[in-house]
Amino acid sequence: MEGLFDPANNMQEKRTWPELMGLDKEQAKEALERAFPALKVFTVGPDRMVTMDFRTDRVRIFFDEHGKVNRVPQIG
Repeated sequence: MEGLFDPANNMQEKRTWPELMGLDKEQAKEALERAFPALKVFTVGPDRMVTMDFRTDRVRIFFDEHGKVNRVPQIG
């Protein structure tokens, strides 16, 4: 997962991670946690319900039945 994130990137500027699309859910989660340790990162499977509250310290990684990221992960 080296090279996915620019270390000079400030988390306050980074709000979405389109580069994670299509990756394995665990690879994506590990990459986010490593690059942004202050974030709470959750994986969300197909047809799972989530709360609608907005949190600036949370990223949800939605994945398909094959375990691949199928929505652009974003703050919220």
